[in-house]
Amino acid sequence: MDFFTQVVALSAIAVVVIQQILKLRAIPVAFANLYPVPTLIVLSIISSVFVVWTHKVHPPVAWTDWVLLSSTTGVVAAITYNNTLRNWKQLREMEGVG
Repeated sequence: MDFFTQVVALSAIAVVVIQQILKLRAIPVAFANLYPVPTLIVLSIISSVFVVWTHKVHPPVAWTDWVLLSSTTGVVAAITYNNTLRNWKQLREMEGVG
């Protein structure tokens, strides 16, 4: 697996997990339920930067590389969510979406 694939995979998994935690009814702020797309975008940027920083590898050079990395992370996270969690009835009930 090359560097880009590893970063995107780790970042996307982190985004899905964190976004699901933020959607739980136990969390008083319902921002992630009300605004899932902005939440996904912000989490994708944060997780991309975090994974690049923690792996201590050469980071993307230009700002456009960061945009590409964050965008790809967001798309992979959305696909992961749609394919694995969207039809999980118990999780939807925990989110309050039912």
